[in-house]
Amino acid sequence: MPCLLIVGDAGMGKTAQLHRFHRLHPDGRDCSTDSLIRTIVIANVPPEPTRVALLQALLTALGAPTPALHRLVNHAAVVGRMLGAYQTRIVVFDEIQHVCRSRARDRAVVLDTIKSISTESQVNVVCTGTREIEQEFRADAQLERRFEITRFAPWSNSAQFRRFLATYERIRPLRLPSRLVDPEMMRAILEEAGGITHRIVQRLNAAAMVAIHEGIERITPELIPVQRTEPARVHAARKIAAQAVQGQLQTPRAARWSEHNALGGAP
Repeated sequence: MPCLLIVGDAGMGKTAQLHRFHRLHPDGRDCSTDSLIRTIVIANVPPEPTRVALLQALLTALGAPTPALHRLVNHAAVVGRMLGAYQTRIVVFDEIQHVCRSRARDRAVVLDTIKSISTESQVNVVCTGTREIEQEFRADAQLERRFEITRFAPWSNSAQFRRFLATYERIRPLRLPSRLVDPEMMRAILEEAGGITHRIVQRLNAAAMVAIHEGIERITPELIPVQRTEPARVHAARKIAAQAVQGQLQTPRAARWSEHNALGGAP
């Protein structure tokens, strides 16, 4: 079965994209038997992965009963039966870079287990992790042949980044235009956040909160690094935002704080 390895720096949005993909293909029911269908199953690789720990993580993601997690149970057999019963087509192992920190023998066994799940259950396997795992997959001839490798590259000064910023600005409840797509703003954002998605959104959210709190009503170049350079301003804005979200403030600005929170802007 064709498989995929997705690698990228932490904070690039790999896990978010996996869960978005899962939402697009949710669990369903077989009309003829009324049995549960789980097309996609996402399991987190444990911090110290072994074969047993990996299979137990997958069983937990499958919703297996507690007795099935006992160490004396044949976990591989239970996994196979559950994947077949749920008609699962894709198994995702997130945070696969944890394999790099295990002992050499455990590492080899875990990777062999991933291959066997794909082969024996006839499912597509998707693994996601940081770039350090790529070398492990390339060092194994079978893994390299089976897994297509794709990379999440940091944002650069490009048309795609311009669209991303335009979308972000469109959904922010700020009264004045921030013009995030202006060349000066794009350069400032990239220099501050290093092209990492999580860091970009984090910096812009903090800047937006300060802009609302202080009545600036737009994100300026000076506000982009405010979370790093002036955390007290961000803390004051977050405190007011939290009170507004909890309903302790009844003002027009509080309503806008609630809107900002609904869009993922407040903690």
